[in-house]
Amino acid sequence: MLKVLFFVVSLCVFVPSSSGEISPQVGAKLKSHQWKERAEAYNLLAGQKTQSPEENAALVALLQLEDAPNSWPRRDPVDARRNDDDGDDGYNAYIDSLVGKVMKIADQEPQRPDAWAALFGGGYGAPSAVTSLFARHADKTAPYFLTAARGAFPGLPDSRRADALIVLAQIINFERDPATSHHLVSADLQLIEQTIRGMLTDRVVLVRMQALTAVGMIGTADDLAMLDQVAEADPYYDTEHKFYPYRVMAHAAAKDLR
Repeated sequence: MLKVLFFVVSLCVFVPSSSGEISPQVGAKLKSHQWKERAEAYNLLAGQKTQSPEENAALVALLQLEDAPNSWPRRDPVDARRNDDDGDDGYNAYIDSLVGKVMKIADQEPQRPDAWAALFGGGYGAPSAVTSLFARHADKTAPYFLTAARGAFPGLPDSRRADALIVLAQIINFERDPATSHHLVSADLQLIEQTIRGMLTDRVVLVRMQALTAVGMIGTADDLAMLDQVAEADPYYDTEHKFYPYRVMAHAAAKDLR
């Protein structure tokens, strides 16, 4: 049975100095305020055929550092905007590669919480390789996304709450598939489904919209009447963008179920 608890991993870079596997020069670049220097250090580590435990720890910690809200927010590299020919594209290519490396580490060593914590810091609003990884290791990841969806992490943006519902829907679909290796029991899946459905009446527009999408991913024919009703008559109107967002999402969710 899942316990909705999670760990706190400090956002610090681990650079071993006594093993000799990571030089002081590379270690300094890993902590640089210039993203190109961090990327250079990453390329030196990632370019090797195999990584030592110390190097893996440094790669995981590097991604945590890029995620840190008070350091260098992912996808928003402040220093990359200053006379940088590569711009955001160069930074994002570096981050994408780093995420891929940490995904492999988490997949090979699912027992390590630091790797999961680093991956949770990125975006996961749509099914992707990283959300598929979360689904494959639901025993390690579902507690985080349940807690996130409920808004139990102080300061977590509503957009992350909404995104968590999509990951939870992927987890349910993975666990329901008879061809996959299951990590959760029936009570866990019921808890996840209850959480998703509970967000259908959430006060936040985006959360409710993503809940409708999630129901379209995990629902049954029994949900069609509810979705059709929302698609036809939900009163909420977005005056800024001039459309009925819940109606649009409910129509798409019903289409997915059909």
